[in-house]
Amino acid sequence: MSRLFATPDIAALVAAFPPPSPFRGRPSLVRSASGDTLISSRKVIQDFRELVATCPERVRLSDLPRRLGTLRTDWLLDCYDGPLYLSRDRQSVLPSSVAQSTWDSVRDSVKERPLPLLELVSRGDVALESLEKLVLSNDPQGEDVRRYDDGNKQFLYDVNLARSISNHLANVKTGYSEGIDLTVSYPNIPLGLLKHLGNEALEQTTEHSGSFEIQNQCVYFIPSDYTAGLEAKRKAAYDRAVTEIVDQLGDEGFCRVPSSRKSTGNTAEHGLQPMVDDVKAALQADLGASIVELAVESEGATVLITSAKLSEGLEALRCAVPQGAANVWHQRDGGETNAVLKQRAIGFVEEYIHQPYLLSLLKTSRAAELDPLITDKFAKLEQDDGHKFGSLMAERLLSPMQLYMDGISTVVDPILKEHLEEYVGDYCRQDVIPPVVQILREDRLLIDKSRKRDVEKMQQAVSEAKSLTAIHAALSKLARKQKVDSPSPELLQNIKQQTLQQKVKAMRKMSRGSDLLQNLTWVLLAAKGPGLFISSGRDTTRMIKQFQSVGDAGVAQKLVEVRDKLKAGQESKEDLGMMVEMAVEAVDQDSR
Repeated sequence: MSRLFATPDIAALVAAFPPPSPFRGRPSLVRSASGDTLISSRKVIQDFRELVATCPERVRLSDLPRRLGTLRTDWLLDCYDGPLYLSRDRQSVLPSSVAQSTWDSVRDSVKERPLPLLELVSRGDVALESLEKLVLSNDPQGEDVRRYDDGNKQFLYDVNLARSISNHLANVKTGYSEGIDLTVSYPNIPLGLLKHLGNEALEQTTEHSGSFEIQNQCVYFIPSDYTAGLEAKRKAAYDRAVTEIVDQLGDEGFCRVPSSRKSTGNTAEHGLQPMVDDVKAALQADLGASIVELAVESEGATVLITSAKLSEGLEALRCAVPQGAANVWHQRDGGETNAVLKQRAIGFVEEYIHQPYLLSLLKTSRAAELDPLITDKFAKLEQDDGHKFGSLMAERLLSPMQLYMDGISTVVDPILKEHLEEYVGDYCRQDVIPPVVQILREDRLLIDKSRKRDVEKMQQAVSEAKSLTAIHAALSKLARKQKVDSPSPELLQNIKQQTLQQKVKAMRKMSRGSDLLQNLTWVLLAAKGPGLFISSGRDTTRMIKQFQSVGDAGVAQKLVEVRDKLKAGQESKEDLGMMVEMAVEAVDQDSR
């Protein structure tokens, strides 16, 4: 009878309908190494079992498909029900012969001295769980090798070591056991294991009453009568400690139960919580309901405090924390996270408070109640910095710039307008903007990285600007990015008045007539229009002509007369005084 399917058809079917992966208890078909045919997972598992039993060397997991004639073997280890041992990197299987030699090596090694499990893992290049299975399968009753865990490390040791220690104690005469130091006879044995084996040996004899303890890196035998006396001393010390804490809590409303009390007591070790409970029980009649227990987890201590003292302490900290936040805020460099700034704020408070109970409260969970205060203070300080920055920008940069541009906009003479734009541009670039930036730095208003970056960009744009309009645009862009409002009409008028008053004050100290005439012309023009003026000496005549076009004819005539006298060198002291008075009168009229 001919085959129903040709070989290519079978390969196509296998490729189109991949079988489900097998798992333990449910065998399946799996693809062959070529991927064209299917084979039983039972056969693959049986072949693997024979490979483990007969192979003389470790088998790489990556080699299993080739050795077993199957396309994939990622399902195999989960389905295998026999003993399975893996290498330390879990990339190789240890066949039976290799596993046996590994066990023999482990058993021989621990005969010399106890060894940490992890060291044996490294020596034998075997996975930890595989080593544990090796020990359990080869010595389930611990007849040759036993295991010990000291809390930090796990050891394997030879059972003959335990027998040796038992024999050692059996040879010590009754009454002479107090001087036993096991580390003298067994110097290479870990102290925890040596203490454990010593106490195991004591359980098998009635000749020595006591226990082994670790003291000064030695394992000494401590007789029972000595232990009883020591326990009595511990109990007395513990009771005194409880009394001291009770007295302190009663007198001060606060006490701290530190971790150093831990080993004081009438048992092997009194924990922290029993002492706390004993203190609370002693005070139950008077203060029990009002005592609050707080953990200082970072130090393993507990704080006991009355409700009234707790409220008092938290209020004191609420008052201190904002100041700490302010100091930290003003000392920051701008690169810190909020979490770091909060820690520094708490650190500042710790540095400047001296009451122990406040310092302890800062280390408890109640300190979290201070976080919102610090956050709010930082937010308020950030807002204040923003307001200060905005005020300086508006008063010292935006307002003067706007006023000078408003003044220039009224000038009719195109040559004068061009001169004024150049002069005002240089004046702002050299004498207005740099001092303001310096003030911002000194007042630590450029700590914010975004603000600092925007100011630096403004400075760069101003230094490259070819016109007054470009300088004004750079300042406007900075104001927009930092959300600084444009100067209000009221602010512009105030800045204008302050500037004119400063000019009049400066004029009173001037002795040169040309300086007085120049400043007087600025003041008169400003008083007649919406803006301010400043110009070079070469433009005084043009400035006077500008005033003639907008101002009082009589005042303009006086300016011309004074100018002519100055040119002829015929000005008098009265002329100089007259110019000051004219400026004062103009400013007074403008302020009304």
